[in-house]
Amino acid sequence: MMRTAADMLPKYADSVPAWSVMVIGATARSGGPFVCPDSYARPVAMKLERPCLTSRCPEYAVPGESRCQEHQAEWEAQRRADPNLTGRRGTTAEWRRARGLSLWRHKRTCQDCGLTEAQLRLVNGRLEVHHVDGDATNNRQSNLVPLCSLGCHRRAGLR
Repeated sequence: MMRTAADMLPKYADSVPAWSVMVIGATARSGGPFVCPDSYARPVAMKLERPCLTSRCPEYAVPGESRCQEHQAEWEAQRRADPNLTGRRGTTAEWRRARGLSLWRHKRTCQDCGLTEAQLRLVNGRLEVHHVDGDATNNRQSNLVPLCSLGCHRRAGLR
């Protein structure tokens, strides 16, 4: 179901912080001018609704957050338990640092075929960092090798 700004206005008009996006202009569907009913003619700061980020959740996110009320509470509990947890599945600050260092150490080059990151971008490829021992929690530099997504990383997983 396509929702317009007018559909969301009464629901969140008083609960949204003043720094939020100002609704001016067009409906989401037509791109044409937004005609505001007289009762909502005053400018109201608000954020538009969006679906909850949790997979297969039919609810809308809490204004100013990325998840519905139930999943936001779960997410905050997970963050308290593991402060390194980010929004991306399986990614931690430690992994991002180890990955970046591995790419830098190997000059952003696939260690199997020798293609650079710039060359891979030309053919819609990318560099991926492979765990040699297969243990995704072992982020020591001796265990990390950059491989391209064009087949080298897939072949390494089969060895």
